[in-house]
Amino acid sequence: MCFGHLWNTDIDVIYVKSAKNTMCSGISKKRKTLSELAEVFGPMGFFSPVIVSGKIFLQDLWERNLKCDDEICGYDKLKWISISAELRKISEVSIPRFIGLEANQNNVTYKLLCFCDASKRAYSTAINLHQSSGNATKCELIFSKSRLAPIKGMTIPKLELMAVLIGVRSQKFVKTELTLVIDKTFL
Repeated sequence: MCFGHLWNTDIDVIYVKSAKNTMCSGISKKRKTLSELAEVFGPMGFFSPVIVSGKIFLQDLWERNLKCDDEICGYDKLKWISISAELRKISEVSIPRFIGLEANQNNVTYKLLCFCDASKRAYSTAINLHQSSGNATKCELIFSKSRLAPIKGMTIPKLELMAVLIGVRSQKFVKTELTLVIDKTFL
């Protein structure tokens, strides 16, 4: 196990260690929610949608000046129970380590497809690797990144530009880290 990831060498897939359930005792505090959210470490960003919803929740608590040891109750508690349940489901997801086409494929063309989007609360990017050779084609998510919008607020067009910025940076990072010759990149 490394950084909370488990590797099943028999089928060559990676799993994320299950997050602890902070709601077991029935009492949850801001500190515990932050701790549970931080347990999910995903350097490739595969779990960004779940993690960003937790970050938005914590940002809302921060805006209301909730202290770290204050108890979360009412609607916030129900919302955290829902987010916490989603965090625990991450351990059910397996990620294949091999991203290529099946063996004996010649003349494979590789394309990086970068998608960027923003809302008033967050902006993100997702990068897919599209591979094709003859009649075999494969397209899969290989990297993702998301960030929260600033508390002071930004216009949607500015946030869209921020999404493009992290998209371009992420695409450059992925391109340098892959040991493949990328034929085309799309943003």
